[in-house]
Amino acid sequence: MKKTATRILALFLMGLMLSSTVACGGNTPAITTDPSKGTDSTTKTTETDVVTEAIPGIWAPDDWNKLLGSGDYTCNILLGLTTLGRDEFKTESSATVFDAAVFRRTQQMMDLGVCMETEVHLTGGFSAYTRLNEQYTAGDTDYDFTIARSYDVAKLTTAGYLYDLNTLDNLDLSNPWWDETVTRDCTIGNSVYFTSGDISTLVNDFVCCIAVNKKLFSEVTGETTTTLYNTIGEGKWTLDVLDKYAKMLSEDLNNDEILDSRDKFGLAVWDSRVIAAIHGCGGKVVTINDKGELTLTLNTERNAQGVEKFLEMCMNPYVLNMSGMTGGKSWKTLFPDEQLMFSMSSFNSLSDYRNLENADYGILPQPKTFEDQDNYYSSIVSTHACFFAMPLMQENAERTAAIAEALGYLGQEYLTPAYYTKTLEGQYIRDNESADSIRICFDGKVVDLGDYFSIGTYYKQLAQLLDNRNPTGFASMYETYRKAAETALSSLNEQMQSH
Repeated sequence: MKKTATRILALFLMGLMLSSTVACGGNTPAITTDPSKGTDSTTKTTETDVVTEAIPGIWAPDDWNKLLGSGDYTCNILLGLTTLGRDEFKTESSATVFDAAVFRRTQQMMDLGVCMETEVHLTGGFSAYTRLNEQYTAGDTDYDFTIARSYDVAKLTTAGYLYDLNTLDNLDLSNPWWDETVTRDCTIGNSVYFTSGDISTLVNDFVCCIAVNKKLFSEVTGETTTTLYNTIGEGKWTLDVLDKYAKMLSEDLNNDEILDSRDKFGLAVWDSRVIAAIHGCGGKVVTINDKGELTLTLNTERNAQGVEKFLEMCMNPYVLNMSGMTGGKSWKTLFPDEQLMFSMSSFNSLSDYRNLENADYGILPQPKTFEDQDNYYSSIVSTHACFFAMPLMQENAERTAAIAEALGYLGQEYLTPAYYTKTLEGQYIRDNESADSIRICFDGKVVDLGDYFSIGTYYKQLAQLLDNRNPTGFASMYETYRKAAETALSSLNEQMQSH
């Protein structure tokens, strides 16, 4: 599901159309693209007709009816999310572009005889794992599929509770509505137990990026952010460049000689993003080798240098570590209140910034750790990112597979374009320059199974290097947890081979 620049533009334009074609089922007026007729010109068309002109093979009416049986089918979905997640399968409102897209997809599925019921767990624990473990033990088949946190699907995979998606005839992960990067990097042996794609936005929503306050950047540096976008295009957007600009702003606003959340900074980071320095140079905690086995690949000279470079930047007074910050203000208010020039964010955070009246902002990709890299790479915030998976215990896996294909197909038509519209278009700004940054972020996402399977607790240990202000502690940290990591990997590989 890699998006080219052309694909992003097409999705964006489709999303803009969605914002003008909100309806509550039945007939929807579709905006014409003929400039001579104006933007108010509409033609009547049925939503079902729109889709059935380009139905994938699995949607053949006879096959579809045979899968569903007599009457409508209710697809039960388990959503194991954090409080930053959302239900993308049901909505009672079409007030926003994204809600309208969810509504249209839901209506399309209902027209096909599929109703969707969701059970939502908004917790920080292993809620999806706990629930499906109970189901598996009892032999119950309450859920058709799940969208669940990375840690949940990893535990479910290890326990043997999930379908190998490659074994399902009605699910084709090579279709464009499945994310080829995620599928490739989640393939263990020849099996895929969880993936992502246009069926849900809850992986892309937690891909890392950098938000820049354009007004502050111009005032502080005397340049416009066009300079930054040109640097990105030239392949020279690096941690060093970010540091060069960030160091230009550090201000004790209340003159108490303490830099905290009440003051002004060139850059704000999270301790959990130390791993971004590794991902940013193309490294991973764990990589899948040629035999399909998970292998520990954290301890490389490149990774160690990248972590040290990132941490040394963060030790400076112009960088605020938002994890455990003092001063009493919420991290959500700092960027809108113009206290940050750059903020290390993920796409879900941008909704807090989009409709700023006084502070236009832009989106930048996660910088390269080193300039000699061929590509930009972006971390996924594993704490919140959610993946698609199918419980092994269920009534009819091929029916679920067909429904998932339908949802992915319709997600590509409606959900993803609306997501780009929501991200790129706000009440006060129109930032076309950021469109290419979004493509770079999503195309370069890094799927690190070592993070999701919590190998060696390295994700947590890397974060503590920042919290403990220990920029040179990588080697000793790695060695301290190496044996535990190797033991965990050996056990994991054995378990995966037994599935």
